[in-house]
Amino acid sequence: MHDATSEKLGVEISELPVFCPTKEQARTIFKVSLSDGSCNLRRHARDRMKQYGIDNNDILELGRTGIVLKEPEADIKTGEWLYRIESDKLGIKAQFVCISEHCTRIITVIKD
Repeated sequence: MHDATSEKLGVEISELPVFCPTKEQARTIFKVSLSDGSCNLRRHARDRMKQYGIDNNDILELGRTGIVLKEPEADIKTGEWLYRIESDKLGIKAQFVCISEHCTRIITVIKD
């Protein structure tokens, strides 16, 4: 199927990764992957953490208290499904990808 979304992404919808959990499932996967060490950080996320003075404990707390408010969006470059978890209490947001049911990758971190 070829449509406007396919053109924007540069790939056919059928080529997008099949694994696309709901926002509630993504939050749980994020939380569990942090606690069991199966969450990895992109260099960009590590750089932003350093820039904003965010440490690993802040990210763990984001996993405990954060919520995923919006449905996932497809990444234009990779076609992976991106989620954003945020915590008003911490003033932190993180954009992440669910690699599998047990593993996540944090793409970037934002401080309000």
